Amino acid sequence: MLVYQDLPPVAGEAKATIVGLHGHGGDVDELAPLCREIHPALHIVLPQAMRPVNAPSRVYTTDYEGGYRWCFGDPGEDPEPATYGESLWNIEQFVYDVKDRLEGAERPIILLGRGQGALVALTEGTIIPDWLGGVIAIDGYLPVIRGWTPPVETLEGLPILLVNDPLQTARQASLENSIAELQKRQGVVTTCAIPEVAQNASLAIESIRGWLEGVLATWSPKRPATTTSTSS
Repeated sequence: MLVYQDLPPVAGEAKATIVGLHGHGGDVDELAPLCREIHPALHIVLPQAMRPVNAPSRVYTTDYEGGYRWCFGDPGEDPEPATYGESLWNIEQFVYDVKDRLEGAERPIILLGRGQGALVALTEGTIIPDWLGGVIAIDGYLPVIRGWTPPVETLEGLPILLVNDPLQTARQASLENSIAELQKRQGVVTTCAIPEVAQNASLAIESIRGWLEGVLATWSPKRPATTTSTSS
């Protein structure tokens, strides 16, 4: 079970459900202000990763960093496979649970991730595309996981927004490879370069809002045929 925050829309009936995945060192509250600013008619669900950045034995050391992470591995590096696979499975099951709790409401579920959470969001898009209305990745890319390939060959037009920081030049190759792989799998990829968005995700609000309006204007319900299982 993941700790999570569940926020109803601030105006009108919800047009979409956003599942927000925080970055390395974040927590359940990190993405609430960002998601609130994107659109007033959003149902927002914010799960928290189960793994603290520092083990309990290091809590009282001078190099302590608070918050939580989805997997082992330093920010900017491909994730450690075992712990990443665990988080993929957790979020996959979490999305199914969110869908069940919508009680038949016909609205899309959009995965939004920042940093390490963006890696998880993009990978989930290649695992359960039939359950998603879109994926938003802020300062992230589709990682290469040793010994594992996505189980779904085609994303069938899944809308994907990649918001990158052009000042993070070390990420450029990973970003280009991600775009190529997602397009090969028939994802509809939109890219947006915003300087310093890696440090300040709120700089992406206007771009995300415009993309989301386009997604909502063309979205129609999907009927997932099967439930997949993830491991790495």
